[in-house]
Amino acid sequence: MNQEKSILKNKMQRKLLTIITVFALVVTSLVGQSNISFASTAANKTAYTIQLNGNSSSSQTNDVGPADKIADGAILHAWCWSFNTIKNNMKDIAEAGYTSVQTSPANACVVGNGGSKAINNWYYIYQPTDYKVGNYQLGTESEFKAMCDEAEKYGIKIIVDVVANHVGNLEEASANLKACGQWYHTTRSISNWNSRYDVTQNALMGMPDLNTQNKAVQNYIRNYLLRLLDLGADGFRFDAAKHIELPEDPGFGGDFWPTVLNNSAEYQYGEILQDSISNEAVYAKYMNVTASNYGMKLRSAIGDNNFSTSNLMNFDINVANDKIVTWVESHDNYANGLNDWGSSEWMNDEQIKLAWAALAARKASTPLFFSRPVGGGGQNWDNRFPGKTQLGDRGSDLFMDDEVAAVNKFRNAMEGESEYLRNPNGDTKVLMVERGTKGAVIINLNYNEYSLSSETNLKNGTYTNQTDNNNVFTVSNGRITGKLPARSVVVLFDYQENAPSVSIENCPTSFRSDSVALKLCSKNTTHATYSINGGTSYLYDNNDIITIGSGDSYNTTYTIELRGINEQGVTTSKTYTIKKVDPNAYTTIYFSKPSNWGNTVYAYVYNENGTTTENNGTWPGVAMSYTSSNGYYKYSFNEDWSNAKVIFSDGTNQTPEANKPGFAVNEDHLYDTSGDTGKVITETVTPSPSPSVVPSPSVSETPSGDKIYFTKPSSWNSNIYAYIYTESGSSVVKNAAWPGVAMSKESNGEYSCNIGISITSDTRVIFSDGNNQTPGASKPGFIVTKGGHYDVNGATTTPTTTPSGNKVTIYYNTGWSSAYAHYKVGNGSWTTVPGVQMSNSSYSGYKMITIDLGTSTNLTACFNNGSGDWDSKNGSNYYFASAGTYTVSNGTISNGAPY
Repeated sequence: MNQEKSILKNKMQRKLLTIITVFALVVTSLVGQSNISFASTAANKTAYTIQLNGNSSSSQTNDVGPADKIADGAILHAWCWSFNTIKNNMKDIAEAGYTSVQTSPANACVVGNGGSKAINNWYYIYQPTDYKVGNYQLGTESEFKAMCDEAEKYGIKIIVDVVANHVGNLEEASANLKACGQWYHTTRSISNWNSRYDVTQNALMGMPDLNTQNKAVQNYIRNYLLRLLDLGADGFRFDAAKHIELPEDPGFGGDFWPTVLNNSAEYQYGEILQDSISNEAVYAKYMNVTASNYGMKLRSAIGDNNFSTSNLMNFDINVANDKIVTWVESHDNYANGLNDWGSSEWMNDEQIKLAWAALAARKASTPLFFSRPVGGGGQNWDNRFPGKTQLGDRGSDLFMDDEVAAVNKFRNAMEGESEYLRNPNGDTKVLMVERGTKGAVIINLNYNEYSLSSETNLKNGTYTNQTDNNNVFTVSNGRITGKLPARSVVVLFDYQENAPSVSIENCPTSFRSDSVALKLCSKNTTHATYSINGGTSYLYDNNDIITIGSGDSYNTTYTIELRGINEQGVTTSKTYTIKKVDPNAYTTIYFSKPSNWGNTVYAYVYNENGTTTENNGTWPGVAMSYTSSNGYYKYSFNEDWSNAKVIFSDGTNQTPEANKPGFAVNEDHLYDTSGDTGKVITETVTPSPSPSVVPSPSVSETPSGDKIYFTKPSSWNSNIYAYIYTESGSSVVKNAAWPGVAMSKESNGEYSCNIGISITSDTRVIFSDGNNQTPGASKPGFIVTKGGHYDVNGATTTPTTTPSGNKVTIYYNTGWSSAYAHYKVGNGSWTTVPGVQMSNSSYSGYKMITIDLGTSTNLTACFNNGSGDWDSKNGSNYYFASAGTYTVSNGTISNGAPY
């Protein structure tokens, strides 16, 4: 785990969206990083007023750089480009509007055909021999790192293709891999493509199928991923992911995905080519997935010269649109046999551009642009590999074509805007993708110029095409007019060079700790200011940090206005509203499931706030608990979301249906498949006076038990922060944005703060004063212990000894008829799956179990129904830090019995 936490901290200091600039600022700017509390801002900053004027850029859409997140931008698949080639073309990639670059597999591989660099030998790179960085096609580990370093300069993220399903052959597999023991399943080829077992447990094209249920194999691959992240990678694409079993697969399931995906990558997706047994909705519980059928639909549409909105609207996948990766073509579509299903070699550059515009202009999905070899495709014969380039070379220039680049930048500029697809005047050879009222991409499939006169949502004004055509369109009273060149893409939005922008990085809508640190950002500004709740405006520098909330009561609302002005006098502004909320306040909703649904019902709750979407977890959300007193399923959450929506599902069925917005959340309301019934549920539960099993008394804690303490060095200043974090799956749970929460000085000279999050065995803390920090940069934090005391060297006290009667009693809220606890005591071994069956308790809707800790002090557990349904807290498991009685409900541990 130390390697993983080192990567987490290293990335926090290295990447564009992290805090390296906080530590890199020169001494003269350190005043901008003081702990500026809500009550004392005036003492720390210089007052300054920026008057917004008519020459204003009130929206942030004009500042067109890469999207903040991989998911929101476009991916360039630099297929067969070497690491050096990608590095040397990073400027072109950035100027073409891409947010990320996907490399070919970086692992050691079979050196086929005598090491020939002819590009038709591409497939050898998908035949691993070891999980070490570097191969003969792409380059060395040091060249990989240099590529990542160059990408960082341009704000570009790196995604690495990972082949984890198989190796190339038995003979060349590394000794390290073989040392895992029982490291592969078989070399027997798949024979029944309609069998999940055959597809996941037998060999793809006869290549040895890795034993992905083997924990040693899992950790070997995971360590490879961690190394890539340490070198600068940001995400992963998993090749042949459909061929690796899921935890839900009956009889042969495994925890490969929860294990290897547990890293600090920003973005991870699996190649799930859709068919009768692809189970993409289940894979989407763990990662993003490919919507391969939509690529086929798009290619058919461009082949038929018909962009009907009724055909293109739906992505043909039962997965939320923000969880899918789409393409016009993939490398498999292009490079595999000409007669294979979905072959795309026949498309020419013009067709690819037109189809890409229809895809990348949309709000939904994350689009991937495949870079073909130079001169490849677009012929009636096999022209996939014309020999104009070799392995490692740059592909075709189409990736930076003016129309492709303009659409990419449009996508970045329209981040967060809604979409509306229309065929003007019913003409299916013309497609207009409108994003809110701010911009539109118009595709003309006609072989002649088209006179456009159509309804539109765009604001009144004159718009210039952002491609090299530069033709002009006019919008007046809800109608757009202009000329569309033949077979062209028109990109319209208000673009300004060097437009100023101001923002708060990863700004929360609410926080539950005593205070929260906010990182203020500015770009292309000569001056930037912030004000709080209409008070005095103060200057700030890019990446300055302010802290709000300390000592204020719950439900206090903070309205923060940022303003900026550039050298040309263009002004901009942005306003954020943040609320300090009670961490113990919950919203509860109920659902009446249809009789034909399964008994495990999920609630996927999300909140759209401007350009960001927050949710309660990866699809399908969190398992709801069954309430036997009324027969409904219920779910409670404590996020303070003003625009929360919910989608209910059982993993197969869902309501509302795919690609429809969720039902608006109303507290204590009952929902069915039609939506909010309007009925308010009031639960009255009377517990049995004498539980059949008397729970062990919980271990009492003093009020200091939820705090930690730190003794600072004399050389540090008095503004001390504690950044407390736990990695959970592919995300990080933290007490606040870096540098964490401000600590309070105690009478004995120590500094203290509330922990603020639920702790596990791997919750960690980093202390800092805004300049110094411990542990040092690129080091994992110290392990957090309730009531623990620390100095610069780590913990100075050890936890108290465990009390007599060293047992944990767990009450688990579930609708399962049978429940099992799968657990390990301390650092011991896990129980055999499915674990130990839990007994019925006297508390309605709860199963229970009592576990003896022996000489250990803690317990890690997850739960299942014995039939493949698991509750592992989204892969992070439940951690019980001491003996006592606990209740587990809706993914949350609380002290004591249920009620």
